[in-house]
Amino acid sequence: MKLIRMRQPKQMALIGLLAAMVTLAGCNREEVVARVNGHAITAKEFNQQCQDINVRDLETVAQQGRLLTAGQVALSDLINYELAVQLAKKDKVTPTPQQISAEMAFARKFPTQSGLFPGTTDAELKRLVTFSRSLLNIATQGVTVSPQEIQQYYQQNKTGFTIPEKYHLRAIEIADPAKVKEALASLKSGVAFQSVAMQLSDDPASRSKNGDIGMQTQATMPPPLYNAVQKLKPGQYTSPIKLVANASGPSGSHPIPVYVIAQLVDKIPAMLQPLSDVQVEIEHILLSQKVPNLTQRESSMLSDFRKQSKIEIYLKKYQNLLQPQPAAAP
Repeated sequence: MKLIRMRQPKQMALIGLLAAMVTLAGCNREEVVARVNGHAITAKEFNQQCQDINVRDLETVAQQGRLLTAGQVALSDLINYELAVQLAKKDKVTPTPQQISAEMAFARKFPTQSGLFPGTTDAELKRLVTFSRSLLNIATQGVTVSPQEIQQYYQQNKTGFTIPEKYHLRAIEIADPAKVKEALASLKSGVAFQSVAMQLSDDPASRSKNGDIGMQTQATMPPPLYNAVQKLKPGQYTSPIKLVANASGPSGSHPIPVYVIAQLVDKIPAMLQPLSDVQVEIEHILLSQKVPNLTQRESSMLSDFRKQSKIEIYLKKYQNLLQPQPAAAP
């Protein structure tokens, strides 16, 4: 479930000096760059939003068939945010503090699942969550999800809320069978697994980390490796396991046999996430089941409200934003 858009490291190459010195017309000496139904969007808000725009945001916009600059994306986001907040207020479905708090907590706890970029400030996160929750409330008016329904869904879908067992592994990957025998002989003589990996492994990435390949799950390991690792205790290693790897050559990529010796560093048992951690996700799932095409409905309702709204933009280079725009998160 994506509560907010993915945020990547801020890259400001395309922004330049956006609105650094804004000449304002008819703004009563206030630093105002736009108004949405009379509500002012200030130059300060605009400049801050510009700093939060990045390459991924621009790519997302481009995929929608819109060629906009970073500044245009920033102002468009601010306008869409204000439209969503105003429409939610008009329909008397403004997100409650409890809803905002729960959504923010979920995003912080599950940043990858929520599409939250590390370093996002609380203020920025609150804006993102307020936007997304406003749209959700608008599109699901009259539809409720009871605590009993959330509890029932959780009980019936515990497997989906279980964090799988994890295995912290080191690995020695070798293509030459003779070299495999050398590695086994060194290990049996008492040489540390890390040292053998650093000296003999053919995989440069793991070799540079003394064979450490990090946390793995059943889904990330080939079945023969997973079956062997399951039987290990921390510190133990597998017999050589024959696998197939892709090697690059003059004629392109081609499969080659490799032998992997894996050592179990640590094992973390599977864990069922508590209901309190995932109830926001379950609520979203149940709402989407009750309201068909929920995302499209959110976009359509925001677009309809935009057509009824009075939007004024005082920056000439951004006048194209007065044309109908597809909904986008701020």
